[in-house]
Order: sequence, then structure tokens, then C-alpha cells
Amino acid sequence: MWCGLFSQLLSVSTPIQAFAFNFTKLPGPFKRALFAAALRRINTLVVASEMERDLYARAFLLEKEKIIFQYWSTNPPHLTQPPTLAGAYVSAIGGNSRDYRALIGAAMLLPDTIFCIVARSENLVGLTIPPNVRVFTNIPFDDAMNILGHSSIMVLPLIGSETPCGHVTIVTAMCLGVPIVATNSSGVSDYIENGRTGLMVDVGRADQIASAVSDLMRNDSTRLYISSRAKNFALRRCSESEGASHFKKWLADVSATGDPSCSPNRAHGQ
Repeated sequence: MWCGLFSQLLSVSTPIQAFAFNFTKLPGPFKRALFAAALRRINTLVVASEMERDLYARAFLLEKEKIIFQYWSTNPPHLTQPPTLAGAYVSAIGGNSRDYRALIGAAMLLPDTIFCIVARSENLVGLTIPPNVRVFTNIPFDDAMNILGHSSIMVLPLIGSETPCGHVTIVTAMCLGVPIVATNSSGVSDYIENGRTGLMVDVGRADQIASAVSDLMRNDSTRLYISSRAKNFALRRCSESEGASHFKKWLADVSATGDPSCSPNRAHGQ
């Protein structure tokens, strides 16, 4: 926003790309108007889901064509040893727009299954933690990745069906070969195809989370099938080199055409 405002005030014409543009919650009317004015100067905004193109175009009165969908790009993290938790367990990682009430409800339905939550302390205010749930708050990144990478399943419980959060966690879990149970949200549907690269459950349904976790825990072939397909997808579409190639292509197109709004993947992350 500041880059957009000051480039207008100072008449700076340098192309600007807003990478990893994301709101977990849209700002109020005043800030939204301020952002809208500033973002008109930004040439391209890169988002991690197709639904965000529609969301931000409407919210900030932008041309949808200048908002680019690009899969979140990363390389698999290096896992530290030994595992923080011994044995089989289910992990849940992250703090943005998470529904840990539903996750804890699922854990209560599966008292013999260990769940491990890595979140912010404010995510768990007012929740009663059952004996089979381990909680870690504000721990180092490497420790969080250790818990994720050594888990049997990762659950991504989101607060709504139009929540564009969890992309970093999804792609990291896929790269590590950890199968995912996620809330059925349009904000993550570009990554998770139900029954193929993950399992989807309805918003707030602890019973569905418990059922999906139980099915994956019991069925090795299904768990391996989903984790294999998800890992292949992530390594093919979500690698760090893939993300870098998109940006290099944008720079080359800007240089060749002089049009900073051009994009190699304007339409659909291609």
C-alpha cells in the first residue's frame, strides 16, 4: 500500500508486483478505500488461490486481470531429528482463520488417537484441551516442521467455506508426503481434490474430521495413495523453482513489452 501511495505522490513509474498478496480478514471501509486507491498503482498482485482474484477485485474495485493466481511455491523443509513426538499422531499447524474448536471436538471423539496442535496461544482461548491433545505455541519454525513432517496426517480446520488461508501449510505437508484432511473451502480447492490429493470435510464438523482421520489411520493404501498424488502435485506445481520461473517470465515480459501489467499466468496460474 505504501509503495503504491508514494509512487503516485512521487510520480515513480517503476513496475510494482505485490507478491503473496493476502488478507485473512478484509479491512474496514476506511482502510479498504485507502488500499483501493493505492492498489490502482500496483501493476500486478499475486495471490495463492483463484477465489482471491474475485474477492480482492470486488473488495478493492480492481480489474480482475491484474490479480494473478499462482500456486504457493516452496521447497520441502529440512526435518530435524529425532521426532518431537514418538509414535503415530495427527498434526494441525497454523494460526490464521483456524477452527480448533472443531479439531478438539474430533479429538474427543477419538480418545485413543494423539493430536498435536501447533498454534498461537490466542487460537486456543476458551477451549478445553483433552488428554490426547498435545499443544505447542509460538515454537521455532524448525520445531513446527518436525511435528508436521513426522505426523501421520495433518488436519487443516478452517473457520469458513470461503477462507483463503493455510496454503503454506498445505503445500509443505504435501511436499513432506503427509496426507491432509481439510475444511471444504473455495480458498484451498485449487490444491485439494477430494479423495485424490486430500480429504475434504464440511465447516465445523468435528464428526466428519474424526471419521476422515479414522479412515486414513486404518487404511494404509488410501493414505499412501493420497499422500503420493499430493506430493507429485506439489513438486510439479508448487516448487520454489516454479515460482521463480513465473517471476522471471514477468520481468522478461515487462522488459520486452514495456507493459508491467502483462503476466505469463494471468488467466489461471499457467
